[in-house]
Order: sequence, then structure tokens, then C-alpha cells
Amino acid sequence: MPSTDTPLQPERLTAPEVPAFLARMAQAPEGQPIDLSKLQAFDSAGLAALVNVAARAPLRQAPEKLRKLAALYGIDRIFSEPS
Repeated sequence: MPSTDTPLQPERLTAPEVPAFLARMAQAPEGQPIDLSKLQAFDSAGLAALVNVAARAPLRQAPEKLRKLAALYGIDRIFSEPS
């Protein structure tokens, strides 16, 4: 079943989704924000993908669990607004 996620508003970002997410992000205009408000499932591979794209796309409305995981790794500054 194909994903209904848009490249800029993912609902899942786990290891199996990362390659497709990065491919879609490569096609997105630089600077277009990524809205993480609907992100329900993620893992460290997903977080690594977000680190990869954070330099070219602001990360907004990250869920608290994602912010905590990023803080654990000391990379929570990748999000464009404070928690």
C-alpha cells in the first residue's frame, strides 16, 4: 500500500521509510519546512535522516518524544523552534 505522506509532513520515519523520505527530500525545494506535527513513528534511523536534511529544510513542530531522543544524542538544536 503506498504511503499517503507528503515529503514535507511524514507520519512515519523509521529505517524502512528513510530511503524513500530522503529521495523525496532531494526533490523538494531547498528551504521548504518539514512539518513534523503528524509524525507518529520514528527511530534513530529517522532521526539521522532528519539531521541529514536539517541544513536545507527547517524542522518544525517536532513531537516531544522526538525532541527527547534528539536531546539524548545532543542534537536537539536541529529543530527550528525551541521546545
